[in-house]
Amino acid sequence: MLEVPSADDARATCSAADVDVRWVVRAPGEASGAAALAHLRRLVEADPSLLPPDARLIAVGETGAVAGARHFALSRGLEPGRVRACPYWLLDRPGKRRRAS
Repeated sequence: MLEVPSADDARATCSAADVDVRWVVRAPGEASGAAALAHLRRLVEADPSLLPPDARLIAVGETGAVAGARHFALSRGLEPGRVRACPYWLLDRPGKRRRAS
């Protein structure tokens, strides 16, 4: 899933890998990462086969959202080695970003 602030920001993607790319548009004022995390939860809760035990999850983005995705994947039975969490910035307050250290 790739989260964007508006539908106009979604782009066509292509890959030689077998990848299912889903664009998720966050609501105005919604914290970055929140829409993608909510979408992930809804998808997997509706169809647990979307996150089988042999899946790999790579979560990249705002620190809180990445931690939430990792926690969710582990709670669904993925082994820690199959989850890659890559936080690269922190949301201090609305409209302000700083790089994670």
